[in-house]
Amino acid sequence: MLVALVGGIIDFGFLFSQQIAFNTAARDAARTAVTKPLTGSPQTCSNVATRARNASTQAGGALGVGPAGTRIEVTAPNGGCTMAAGSTSAGGPAQLCTGSSSDGSVTVAVIHESTPPFPVPFLNSVTLTGRGNFVCEYR
Repeated sequence: MLVALVGGIIDFGFLFSQQIAFNTAARDAARTAVTKPLTGSPQTCSNVATRARNASTQAGGALGVGPAGTRIEVTAPNGGCTMAAGSTSAGGPAQLCTGSSSDGSVTVAVIHESTPPFPVPFLNSVTLTGRGNFVCEYR
């Protein structure tokens, strides 16, 4: 009973750590999408999706997560894109925020099917989703 309790605590901590990393990665990518860079060139949908994928899977990202199991979805007033799990690129519009939008916000979702490290019967696989949503700052 004690081993199962400790295993459940380890699994919860593992999943909680991943969820925090996914939320941070999605929020950072959405923030990047809505701000106008100093170079004057807006971020493309593919760049935003790549930024979210890299932030959630590379060093400093979620524990035990690789690009093979992580899907990125970007929605914006000017269209959106999806980076499939294992893919390295996404299509989509060249500019996410435009002056003709009525909504004016960008949402980035990082979706991952996670398997905790400790085999607890009720925690086989969990779908974790981190979301970031920001209003466009320039139009």
